[in-house]
Amino acid sequence: MYRPTFAVDSVGRDDPQSLELAKEHMQALLDCLTAIDRAYMRRRQYPDIMSGVVKYDQDNPPPGSACGDDDWSDVEIVMRRKIGDCDDLACIRAAQLQSKGISARAIPLLRRAPGEHNYHIVVLWPPGLRSYPKTVYRDPTGSGLLLEDPSYWLGMR
Repeated sequence: MYRPTFAVDSVGRDDPQSLELAKEHMQALLDCLTAIDRAYMRRRQYPDIMSGVVKYDQDNPPPGSACGDDDWSDVEIVMRRKIGDCDDLACIRAAQLQSKGISARAIPLLRRAPGEHNYHIVVLWPPGLRSYPKTVYRDPTGSGLLLEDPSYWLGMR
């Protein structure tokens, strides 16, 4: 099996310019993984990720890793393993919604704590739909974004 690896140096730095660049780089990679999931979904039907068919499982970063190394897995791998972390689950969810004509997107949110930072990946829903599932909420920072956190609903605490 061929497994490409992307080493993205901007992720893990603390200065404002690097944080903004890391967010831009992560968005490009999230869009890519979502497109890969969509390609699989055009050829095969998968169960709704929110049905509980898989569970959230946080990747365990190796010792000495600044931000934690992270394997981003496509829908085939996640369904086989029955587990995924935030990037895996959000990209699958966004791909499933896109296949239904909903312009959802997996997006990175920066979480800051004293002395550290990390990213959490959620699904951005488009505004203006007639209704939303109970799993969608307004971003509490006041941005007005409509977000969904598959990791939370699939077991992250």
